[in-house]
Amino acid sequence: MQQKEEAVTQGFLQKKNVYLRPIIRGGKMITDPTHVAYFQYEGASTWFQLPKTERGALANPFNSDEERKFFEKELDLDLNIHKKQDNFWKTFFVKVKKDFTLMHDGYKFNLADPMDNLRYRVTKLQEMVAPDWEHRYSRGEYKFALVEEGYEEEKERDSTSKLIEAYTHFGEVKGSATKMSDILGVYFMEKKEFKTVPIDADKEFLQKELGRVIKDETDLFLKIISDPKSKVKNTILQGIKAGAIEKEARNKYNIPGEGVSYTYDELVTYLSEAEEIKSDVYLKLIAQNKINK
Repeated sequence: MQQKEEAVTQGFLQKKNVYLRPIIRGGKMITDPTHVAYFQYEGASTWFQLPKTERGALANPFNSDEERKFFEKELDLDLNIHKKQDNFWKTFFVKVKKDFTLMHDGYKFNLADPMDNLRYRVTKLQEMVAPDWEHRYSRGEYKFALVEEGYEEEKERDSTSKLIEAYTHFGEVKGSATKMSDILGVYFMEKKEFKTVPIDADKEFLQKELGRVIKDETDLFLKIISDPKSKVKNTILQGIKAGAIEKEARNKYNIPGEGVSYTYDELVTYLSEAEEIKSDVYLKLIAQNKINK
């Protein structure tokens, strides 16, 4: 028991469960979960074995010799990947069968159990297995993804917390058409859209638009209201309204008289540096904005 506790401290074992879950994609795949061939035919199995490197050698599932020796002692096995005869890894497989448990919960790995930990190590090295649920669609060959226990609950809590923060700020600005217009204007610039906020937009319109942004793009809304460069971005927005900055295309800006075009990100960087040293360009822009107000 003490040895396992030490193994947890050293990172050889982990006190957590991880699940291997199927990735369901759209397109031509069967989309009815009750169909016998949904994802795979019922009872079909996928077998995972320690893969080989580009040079043809077995991949090393361990981070150090010390880690390997712990598993060897704990399981009474020779886990040397270079062994020529009776190599354990040549006959060690992880069998993942398509059944109700796999589709509903996933294939469970108890990382505190040495043998289950080995199964997990082999599985996570497979080309068809995504490292986590967030990246399940990042590569076409991914058919499964590893998901830590409690992932859904943690993600839901995080999402709820973000929505509370976003709507709290919304409550603070919804009485001001100017503040809502400014947030929405920066949002359109962040999205690299040619669209702008109508000059005559009323509170009802602005509240509806900001509500949509909060619902569909909570992270972007929170980024806008907490961005350390929000002052410069708002200066750009006011500069466009004052005619001190021209928006020529969806992501093309210029300051009259300079003869240079900037992307949105380039303009933010340029004016951030100009604001820091209080250059003539920045001071002139501020003055024009004040006149326009």
